[in-house]
Amino acid sequence: MPLAYTSLDRDNMHTMEEIYLSYLRRKNWSRAFIDEYFDWQFLQQKEVETVLALDEDRCVAMIHSSVRPYAVNGTPTQVRETDFWISEPEYRPFASFRVLQTLMARPEPICAVTVNDYVTSIFHRLKWQQLPEIHQMVLPVRASILVKAAANRMLKSVGELPRLAALPFRFTVRPPKRIPAPSSSAAVREIVNADDIPDIVPPADGYCITQLTNPSDFDWYAAAPKPFGDFVWLEFSIGGKPVAYTISRIYPEGPCFGAKIFHVQSAVKDPAIYGWILSETSAHLAKRGADWIDARFSCPLLVDALRQIGFMTGRTDIAFWWPGKEKMPEGQYLISVLYRGEGLAPYPV
Repeated sequence: MPLAYTSLDRDNMHTMEEIYLSYLRRKNWSRAFIDEYFDWQFLQQKEVETVLALDEDRCVAMIHSSVRPYAVNGTPTQVRETDFWISEPEYRPFASFRVLQTLMARPEPICAVTVNDYVTSIFHRLKWQQLPEIHQMVLPVRASILVKAAANRMLKSVGELPRLAALPFRFTVRPPKRIPAPSSSAAVREIVNADDIPDIVPPADGYCITQLTNPSDFDWYAAAPKPFGDFVWLEFSIGGKPVAYTISRIYPEGPCFGAKIFHVQSAVKDPAIYGWILSETSAHLAKRGADWIDARFSCPLLVDALRQIGFMTGRTDIAFWWPGKEKMPEGQYLISVLYRGEGLAPYPV
């Protein structure tokens, strides 16, 4: 029987459970948590589409995507971001090609980030445009990051270790360097309500491609199942006028606490302000107990600011762009970790 291609809904969600949980390596989740997570991840999001390839009642390939606002050459544009793209080995490459091509037929440009050689080869074959490399950065705030490194070497998840394992290592080794505020009137506050998110528009001449947040992002992150940790929004103002905000996550991982800086949305493209924003965000996360902080930005100015604060360069990711019927943007671009799946990893044990 030929494969059937369809969009995910509540009635067929059970078909993708096996392939998806195997991909996450989380087959030990309880039934209650699976239901809670699936509802939040796939049904509560707005502007999302998950394409399934079904062999009778079994999902053999899938791709999840969300549509969010970007500024493309200064023009507000809806862009589709790919997320989980999974296929059973015996159904490659046909089924994996087909679910991707289903998204490529949609009207929006598409942005994707990967480190997988197989995925990279497909994007090249389908004539996607490769963007400049993106650097993963990490700040090892406390010595307990050694516990995570040791677990990785033993091919174990640090989330499976007992809480006492990191206790002797909970001392600071690399605090975030504080970058001076650009003005005596500069201030930082935590945003605790979606209505308080400032209307920050990046400069039109700053980047040819810039990710923007959705109004629904705050509420969606706030509704995350508790094991995913806390999502932190910080507003930065000068002279009482908001100039930027950041989105971060701090989460438990076994005996440790990790943190990620998801996104910077700034009305100015300025190295000094970038340094202050990222310094204060990192200090806030460290104060809340983060043992390490991850960040990933495509903009060299943001990467340089992270280095000044003490971040070290990790792996390199590759971004791709499918312009569809639009002209390929040219210039510097700003891509962060607003991709749903990447920002949510590592997943609760």
